[in-house]
Amino acid sequence: SLFSNVALAVIKAVSFVLVNSLAVAADLGISFVALGVSLFLYYAIKMSVKPADTFHNYGYGKIENVSEAVEGVILIGLAMSMSFMAVLHLVHPGGAVRLPAVGLNAAGLAVAINFWGSAFILKLGKKYASPALRAEGLHFRLEGFISLSVAMSFILVIILRGAGLAAVAAYIDPVATLIVSVLIAVPSIKLLREAFMKLLDASI
Repeated sequence: SLFSNVALAVIKAVSFVLVNSLAVAADLGISFVALGVSLFLYYAIKMSVKPADTFHNYGYGKIENVSEAVEGVILIGLAMSMSFMAVLHLVHPGGAVRLPAVGLNAAGLAVAINFWGSAFILKLGKKYASPALRAEGLHFRLEGFISLSVAMSFILVIILRGAGLAAVAAYIDPVATLIVSVLIAVPSIKLLREAFMKLLDASI
């Protein structure tokens, strides 16, 4: 998970610098969040298997739910900030996307890494009955769909520019960013709610 997130962050960072896409920036933000969560997840899994002690009578299992809640809060904040930026770009279109073919290739590579990582991590989560690994696997799958949306936006930009509709193509990137933000926010709200209910030992 950690190595995959490092690779994804590097790919998306290079793509963002070359392509100048707000949608790629949103996707990159997710990868940085995922990188931080992967580090915390490693700590959380090690802590969750520790036995109960004087200060933690029921053990450390809840720390995995804390990692889910933290991830949910950060991703919701990211979605809100990127939505705001996207609306600003719709009202006042910024710089045009550069080298959409480069962005398309980078997004395609990210899709492959994310879906492979998702399948692998979800399998581990099921094997060890780990909510934190399950959340990480679902996060990878979500990133895969987000990168797929970004890739489709680059395809549209290429097609529209080829048809001489560069003015219309300028709106594709902020619209794609809004779609990405929704794809981030909806499952993140659900993740946060589930984690909160588990921490309260409530019935969902």
